Amino acid sequence: MKMIVMAVIAVIGMALAGWLTFASSDENISIEVNKAEVKADTKSVVEAGENLLDEISDATTNVVEDAKEAVNAPEDKPEAQPE
Repeated sequence: MKMIVMAVIAVIGMALAGWLTFASSDENISIEVNKAEVKADTKSVVEAGENLLDEISDATTNVVEDAKEAVNAPEDKPEAQPE
């Protein structure tokens, strides 16, 4: 039952995204897949994913560099005063 519900949700989502169109005549019912729309949408999702990974990589590099600087920085200890 879960699989049927998931399939129905997937078909509705694809139809709402413009990937599927339904047509009927007196004798035929047809479902068409707009391959150009699917290709364009998947390309934009892949590019967005690549950009997100690049941003995460840059942020991670910055955090690592900051951590290295913090570890290697001299500690701010007050100098001992002679008594």
